Amino acid sequence: MEPESSSIKDSRTKMRYRWWFANVAGLIIAYLLFSLIGHGITGPHGDDLTLAQDIAHTLGLLVVGLVVFPAQRAALRPWLQVSVSRIIIGTVVFTAAFQFGAKTYRPPADWILGFTVLGTAAWLSFHGLKGLRLVWTITTTMGFWIGMALTTPVMFAAIRAGLFNPDSPSLLDHTVTWVLGAGMTGIIGAYVSGWSLSRLLIPSDSTYGAA
Repeated sequence: MEPESSSIKDSRTKMRYRWWFANVAGLIIAYLLFSLIGHGITGPHGDDLTLAQDIAHTLGLLVVGLVVFPAQRAALRPWLQVSVSRIIIGTVVFTAAFQFGAKTYRPPADWILGFTVLGTAAWLSFHGLKGLRLVWTITTTMGFWIGMALTTPVMFAAIRAGLFNPDSPSLLDHTVTWVLGAGMTGIIGAYVSGWSLSRLLIPSDSTYGAA
């Protein structure tokens, strides 16, 4: 049993690193593109968007999903097969969740709902959701919530230090806001969620489990 236990441990460690890197890199690139598309094409905006600004933001959000989910898919490939249809559905659900939060409850509801989908859509399964599978699923889902919570004081510290102004209409400030927020959420959230996700996808009785 010892060789098998060692193999499981090594596989979980590998999966955690892959998951962490995919999310950090994916989120930074995705939200850089989001800012350039959503804010750069149609210019500065307030809380109420024009039709053109709304379309640009929606396109930017679709790009986020189409960057992050394929990156997660590549990271999880040895342990979970993520279909193209799941990526498409996840992207649409993410975009809808973000827009619903932004228009109905205002920020940070868009951030909370959006990152909940980004952190779960690629791997979430309700099949056999009981016992330890239920525990690991809940814990993994909470990983990005923890990431968002711990990112908040980092953002406030950066604002106080004068690194950027989230209320500025400039493209640079807008981009720094999104890239820093998404990047920090990915760094913390993916690190936390990776621990429980590795146990969900690689259970103790098999080196290659599936969700």
